[in-house]
Amino acid sequence: MAQLFPSSFDLKSIANDSERFIVNLLTRKLGAEWIICPSYRFKDGSRDREIDVILIHPLLGVLIVEVKGGRITYRDGRWVNNYEREDPDQQALENSYGLRELLSKAMPEKSFKVGWTICLPKSSGFSGELPRDMHRNQLILTGGLEDPEWSLEWAVEASMSQYSFSPQQIQMILEALYPTTEFTYDPEASLRQNRELLLAICDAQIDALSSLDVHHRVVIVGGAGTGKTYLANRWATIFDEPRRVLLTCYNEPLGEQFSRGYPLEDFDEDPNSIVYAGAFLQLLTRLPGLPDITIENTGDNAYWDVALPTFVLDHIDEIDIRFDRIIVDEAQDFSPLWIELLEQLLDPEGDNQLFFLYDPVQRLADRGFVEPSIHDGWVRAELRTNVRNSLDIARLARKFLGGATPSDFLPASNGITFDASPSDTSTSRRVGEFAAQLLSYGVPKSQLLVIAGSSALRDHLRDTFGFGTAEERVNGIVACETPQRAKGLEADAVIVAVPTRGITDAQLYVAITRAVAQLVVIAPEEQLVRLGAK
Repeated sequence: MAQLFPSSFDLKSIANDSERFIVNLLTRKLGAEWIICPSYRFKDGSRDREIDVILIHPLLGVLIVEVKGGRITYRDGRWVNNYEREDPDQQALENSYGLRELLSKAMPEKSFKVGWTICLPKSSGFSGELPRDMHRNQLILTGGLEDPEWSLEWAVEASMSQYSFSPQQIQMILEALYPTTEFTYDPEASLRQNRELLLAICDAQIDALSSLDVHHRVVIVGGAGTGKTYLANRWATIFDEPRRVLLTCYNEPLGEQFSRGYPLEDFDEDPNSIVYAGAFLQLLTRLPGLPDITIENTGDNAYWDVALPTFVLDHIDEIDIRFDRIIVDEAQDFSPLWIELLEQLLDPEGDNQLFFLYDPVQRLADRGFVEPSIHDGWVRAELRTNVRNSLDIARLARKFLGGATPSDFLPASNGITFDASPSDTSTSRRVGEFAAQLLSYGVPKSQLLVIAGSSALRDHLRDTFGFGTAEERVNGIVACETPQRAKGLEADAVIVAVPTRGITDAQLYVAITRAVAQLVVIAPEEQLVRLGAK
């Protein structure tokens, strides 16, 4: 029995009945030294060619078989198949030349010809003359199929194409016919391209506004994904001369990103060139010169929102540092008391600059922030275009939740999935399934963010699936946070898990706009309807 190559070739894939019949017959009747390569397509220069069957034999060489299964005649110098003109001899001859050219590139040191034959499995005989350039033995009729090996040997002799090939040369022929290519599997490639494109778009958007840092008081208003945090980071470093900068926000995960970006040890050489970066309430306790905090830490909002900032204000003169520039990202989370404290930390003899960046829609905790007025000397500007989210996600946030207008140049999203869940138990199970699926698709753990609509659901998901905090993402752990702690963050893929009691539009807006390329929303059906899901 002959060897079919590739071994996985499915005879059912051959659409033509006669060709399939011949390949099956040759496979059964030829000896084990024969190799059969059916339905071979290749390009010869600008021409696309197809060979019905390629046969390879170590002692006979390479032979191609053109199969014609209809009612065949040769009249007035022309072949006709079922009343339609064909040129099987010319086709076979040209295919043999094209195949020899292809194989010669793999074995340039080997000189050989490729033989050819025409097989008419539905013709038992003929009368008259064959074409002058075709030998009778290059034609196999029904009778010749009784002993196909004998018929093929005669066809090789008639083609004057008998050449021997070593096992190594046969392997070279097969590799030339069916090359193997190992592609570098890089599932993050498209995600990187998305991030690079979005970064370029973001750069272009904030270039114009970055020059506003010549003013003493600036407030920037922008929706989620418009580049506020990117602009804040640029303002923290865009200096020709040394400056003392405080870059802060309320949200601890975002503050952690700030502090990692500006480690204090990088500024040891010049105390006048330093960036204090981190979450506001944590930074307060680390200000140099601040005496030991003597008030009781009750751990509640009253302590963090009022008591601790008041203690710092009461000891402001003991603090050893003042800042040339203070930048507040997500300023809508700040209270008037906190802003008063920031004003006191500015050096009146320095640049005395205070910059706010905020999104009124992301006001999840109202501490009384009021946008400063231009009548009080503030310069106001807006970031109006979404440059973080890919196109479909940006459109979703814009259409249903009042998000920023998508940039015309946003890359396409990898997908948005809505999954209706009737219970928190079902939601938890589906989160695990979607997380496993996204990770199997190549999303890095550090770029998968799960946002739970309640702290109880968040804690349950962490305990069940081993998720961690946003700060642990750098350790390769999938982060699971509430919308409140997810503000200012982003990830290539985001799973939003909404509890059965639902969440507010503001929370949903924050959660959805964390997703750069791929979004999954698992929620009660009525919440999905809010997002236009059917």
